[in-house]
Amino acid sequence: MRGLILCLLALPVLGQEKLVSMSGVVVNSATGEPVKRALVSITPLFRQPSLSVRTALTDASGVFRFEGVSEGQYLCQAQKPQFVAAKESDGRCSAPSTDFRFGLAPLGVITGRIVDQDGLPLRLVNVYALRAEIQDGLKQIRTDRSVTTDDRGMYRLWNLSPGKYFIKASGFAASTVSYIGDNAPVTSGESFPTTYYGGGKVRDSATPIEIKPGSDAVADLTLTVDRGYRIQGTLANVAPRETVKFELVSGNDASLIRVTLNSETGRFEVAAVTPGSYTLRATQGNSVAETPITMPVSDLSGVAMRLEPPVEIPVNVRFTNEVKQVETIEGPQMAAGCVPMFHPTEGVGNVRVLQPGANPAVAPGRYRLTLQCFNAYVRSALYGSQDLMANPEVTVAPGGAVSIDILATNGSGTLTGRIENAGDNPWILLVPQFLGDAVFQTVEPQDFDMVNLAPGNYLAYAFSSGKDIEFRNRDFIRTLTGGVTVQIEDGKESKVTIPGVVR
Repeated sequence: MRGLILCLLALPVLGQEKLVSMSGVVVNSATGEPVKRALVSITPLFRQPSLSVRTALTDASGVFRFEGVSEGQYLCQAQKPQFVAAKESDGRCSAPSTDFRFGLAPLGVITGRIVDQDGLPLRLVNVYALRAEIQDGLKQIRTDRSVTTDDRGMYRLWNLSPGKYFIKASGFAASTVSYIGDNAPVTSGESFPTTYYGGGKVRDSATPIEIKPGSDAVADLTLTVDRGYRIQGTLANVAPRETVKFELVSGNDASLIRVTLNSETGRFEVAAVTPGSYTLRATQGNSVAETPITMPVSDLSGVAMRLEPPVEIPVNVRFTNEVKQVETIEGPQMAAGCVPMFHPTEGVGNVRVLQPGANPAVAPGRYRLTLQCFNAYVRSALYGSQDLMANPEVTVAPGGAVSIDILATNGSGTLTGRIENAGDNPWILLVPQFLGDAVFQTVEPQDFDMVNLAPGNYLAYAFSSGKDIEFRNRDFIRTLTGGVTVQIEDGKESKVTIPGVVR
């Protein structure tokens, strides 16, 4: 009986929640026309974590409507195939409202024709659309889309988001063909050097193409095709019936190549390579093999490579003060800690996070190492003998047993305050005036708070958007002027008023 009474008493409390409506329109940001059958989703923010995501489709007029939603703040998004959210579209919205407006930018297309020095069309040429992107505060070049040319030498790169692109032609349709026995498949001997739109052989000399919402662009290339030379060798530690990917790396340019591989003996042959200096890389799962290659004007044989498994990296975290344990569903856990994060510097692959209790293994390669701490801040961090606070760029060598040693302090400071004339979705950048990583996050314009901050002096900057902010690039940091001085103290709350956004 008592349980029934409690339930009845709870009903009036639930009934006091104010339910309202929310509506708006989704338009093509390039033309202003309504976008029908766009999917709009709203996700509760702040005081409504228990409420679920709701979705609705726009009608023929581009209008969407939600009924019976709780009054408050939401994260609102709109999406539709062949469109991408316009810069001003994704963000916060509130209920009730009747005039929220989303902009969806139509995706663009780059087409072109590729011919040889005699004007003849080239078939099965690999064509890449490369785009600069800020990842973890650093600018990296990644492949947005890749295709091969048809029998007319034509290619079409579609569904490209607005922005600048570099078009690269690199090798013929690449693949690794595995075989068993003594009869290797026959491959073509023609090749050409990597060529960018504009005629350059390296990205720095390429001509970028600007894609605006819904625009089409044309990028034709002429390639100098000549005889290519073979690389023959053996790859040890090959696992049977698993795909092996071969790449030729020149500087920061990595291109897939055509290879035949005997999966029993590991004998391989790269089909056609132009003379030059490269790194030959083979990848199978998380195992990697690399070797430097100086390609002469002739075939190269006797290249020996060995696939090396991921490297186990012990992580040792010590605290300068006592850290208590708290009870969780999974059992007792430390109330503070630091987690290393390995970011591939070539923009290839995913970030590897060494979670406590998990297998601390990272594939051989080059990384930028950052530390994510909770309820703690770093006093010092070493990768072997390398000071990570001064130089976070690390190389994980095959077979290495380099440990990460972190000295941390349980505790941190908090920053609260407001930003004047901030707009809807401002970001704050805290640049430490000591060895350490910058802090960059989106905040509320009024009454914001930032937690888990290492004690010390910072310069605080506000931005209207988080786009294009290279907060881990020291050259970018040097371009900033002004800034508000902030002092963070352990276990205390500091307050700041930032007069406005930088841009």
